[in-house]
Amino acid sequence: MTILGSEWRPIESAPKQNINGPYILVWNAEDMVVDLAFWEDEPDEGDEVGWRSATNHDDWQYAQLEPTHWMPLPPPPGDPA
Repeated sequence: MTILGSEWRPIESAPKQNINGPYILVWNAEDMVVDLAFWEDEPDEGDEVGWRSATNHDDWQYAQLEPTHWMPLPPPPGDPA
């Protein structure tokens, strides 16, 4: 099954909003990793504006990411596509 609009897109075209959304899937071509992410536009002191992981990595919450591509999240199970 293919979800319409589920193709990977260049990260430059991703929506850049804050932690309140939207969450997106991101891909880092160098590390070959998919992650759930959001755009951080108001970082804590010492951090930078940029993409952050919405998941924990070795107890590091909101790790900074350098994704190359993104796609929207698919609909939840049972939702009509």
